[in-house]
Amino acid sequence: MSVFWTVGLLGGLSVLDEAQSGVRMLMGLYLMLALVALSIILTVFAGNDIANRVHLRRITTSRVARR
Repeated sequence: MSVFWTVGLLGGLSVLDEAQSGVRMLMGLYLMLALVALSIILTVFAGNDIANRVHLRRITTSRVARR
């Protein structure tokens, strides 16, 4: 994900400066929008997974400590 965002920040949007047909530019923008949305969704899922793993580890650790 970080590579995707770094490329975008460092000039990946220079595609908009080139002369293209309107339909082609629109399709490119829709593709970029879909990639941004997908990266945000995957980041949320990854964060949720990490939070669940930490929570389960704390529960397991506290149950073992009680025994």
